[in-house]
Amino acid sequence: MIDLCQLPERIARYVEPEPFSGCWLWVGSCDSGGYPLTGTGSLIVHRAMYEMYIGGIAEGFDVHHKCRTRICVNPNHLEAISGITDRKLRLIEQTHCKHGHPLEAPNIWFRKNGRRICKACTRALPYYNRRTEEQKRKRRERRHELG
Repeated sequence: MIDLCQLPERIARYVEPEPFSGCWLWVGSCDSGGYPLTGTGSLIVHRAMYEMYIGGIAEGFDVHHKCRTRICVNPNHLEAISGITDRKLRLIEQTHCKHGHPLEAPNIWFRKNGRRICKACTRALPYYNRRTEEQKRKRRERRHELG
């Protein structure tokens, strides 16, 4: 088990331990995806922490947060898993579609690849893509003016 006092000074000053979860929260800068970066933006901190305290990261593997907290840099909460495994875990943990519908029976279909499809969103597609007669008329007029 790695102790917080073993961290290098330049990393330790940006880490705040969270006592209930055991996470070491990064309070420094983050990238657009919410992952911790060093001040220069050249080093992804959770990957560096994994390499410093656990070991190297094999080709094709990502560092996964077992605690599901992106800003956590506690090496005890990190594991190297393949990209495919990471995507499968994300799909399993996804409970709602991007429009907020629950991804559970009876609101889902399964594709051949196992991916879940939201029935409510699929049913709404023809409705949203349908143009009114007024919209169709205006579009014809614009094409006629340009043509």
